[in-house]
Amino acid sequence: MHEIKSVMFDLAGTLCSLSGLKLPFNNFLTEFVGTFGVQAEPEDIEVSYATGLMNSFLTVGKQSYYLHDDLFAQAIKNFLGFHNVNSYTDEDIRFALKNQRELTIGSIKVRSAVHKTLQLLRDRGIKIAVVSNIDEDYFHPMLEKLELTDKADVFLSSQAAKSCKPDQAIFLKGLELINLSSNSGSTISAPETIFVGDTPFADIKGANSVSMVSVLLKTSTMKAVSNLSGESKPDWLISSVDQILDIVDSFSVDPQENLLGNQTGKP
Repeated sequence: MHEIKSVMFDLAGTLCSLSGLKLPFNNFLTEFVGTFGVQAEPEDIEVSYATGLMNSFLTVGKQSYYLHDDLFAQAIKNFLGFHNVNSYTDEDIRFALKNQRELTIGSIKVRSAVHKTLQLLRDRGIKIAVVSNIDEDYFHPMLEKLELTDKADVFLSSQAAKSCKPDQAIFLKGLELINLSSNSGSTISAPETIFVGDTPFADIKGANSVSMVSVLLKTSTMKAVSNLSGESKPDWLISSVDQILDIVDSFSVDPQENLLGNQTGKP
């Protein structure tokens, strides 16, 4: 079996946790919709925004490339619509987007052992990329907040790539940039590259489509993964980022059997 020469990581949800965003963002939404004379219970606020975001993914997010500014703007509009608020201005939406961005960047926390894991991968000569579905005005401030700006060889946002996962172009662009950053003289191929992410549809489906080794990080908020199948089924399943070291170091082990003893091979 060939060796692994590069590892790509998703950012939000994989290298960092967004769990700290829930409360402050729900509080903001409560205050925001309150300016339109609406009083709503916290549970209603949370469900209505989640539904609005889901519906935004079904419209804006169905394209191979979109700005997350547009995705989140539509989610806010959907959220307001659920509360029968139909008279709002572009300034209102921009205000909500600004607060969402600031709260997101302010609340993220790097996951345990991420810095150490990235350094150990680099010590092994592994090229590292951070490839994220997010706009530039989120991406770089997040990297700075998480102290990741010097921890990888390549940083690529969907806005810079003009492609959003699971579209193949963003994965291939990341691989192209990895090869441009390499001084080895040899080209790193997709099968020699691991992609680690926490979203089966975006991260795993996209990585599988270009023949990268797909690794799903099972987070505490993730639903059961036993029913994953087809294009969204990962090669490996891990529960912490540092387990990627075991995959790299013992890649001669059959990837049909992952670190947790579960069968997660491609169909």
